[in-house]
Order: sequence, then structure tokens, then C-alpha cells
Amino acid sequence: MSRGGVSAPPASNSGVSPCDCLAHRLGNAADQPDRTRRYGWDLEHAVGLAELDDPAALARATEGDTLLHCDLRADNMLLARGRVMVIDWSWFARGATWVDAAFLLPQLVLAGHTAAGAERLLAETVPAWRRPRRRG
Repeated sequence: MSRGGVSAPPASNSGVSPCDCLAHRLGNAADQPDRTRRYGWDLEHAVGLAELDDPAALARATEGDTLLHCDLRADNMLLARGRVMVIDWSWFARGATWVDAAFLLPQLVLAGHTAAGAERLLAETVPAWRRPRRRG
């Protein structure tokens, strides 16, 4: 069925009223416990992600005094004389030491690493990724 030329979203996979969210469109909504697990990570981290859905909680989790680039990716890095120089500091901020590694992780996956391989690479090379500072 169409609404003004836009395809209507598929019915929810849970019997709950259908919605247009990405999780329901991909059949990966967590409200259906017996669903086929397409992405295991979401179920393992659902509680923590739900807690971070609160802007104040996200701000507390990322507090820190480290200068952050916030847009680490291949086209923002130059390799010269065996050194990497980070350029284009348009989105700089101050925050937790692990934040830039978190931004870099999906870029590593896009470059061909598996998610597990990218996490392992960060754990081996970025101390803050191995042991993020916990704030209480």
C-alpha cells in the first residue's frame, strides 16, 4: 500500500502496531524475542544502548578532557614520512579518550575489516579502547 507515492512500511514483525523505524524495516526489532538473529550485537548490548538513549547519560559516559577529532576516517589522515597526520578538525571536541576510537571503528569495517577484527585492532593499539575510564 502506498501513501502519497511513498511505500508503506512493512507490518511489524512482533504483532505490535507497525511503525516506520529502521529496526522493523530490517526485521531486527528487539520486541520479537524469537526472531531470527541477524545481528547478535544488538541483543547483547540492548540494555546499555537503551540507557545511552538519554542525552544526559550519553554526556556523562563521554565526559573527559581529551582533545577529540570526532571524524577519523581515511580522507582525514595524511601519511607522510612514516607518520600519520590528522587533518580537517571541523568537528573537534573535548571528551573521553575512547571516543575517537569509537568513531574510527565503523570506518575500519568499511575499509574491509570484520567488526571483530576492527575491535581487536583497536584493543591492540588504543589503550583507552581496552580500558575505558569509568565514571560513576
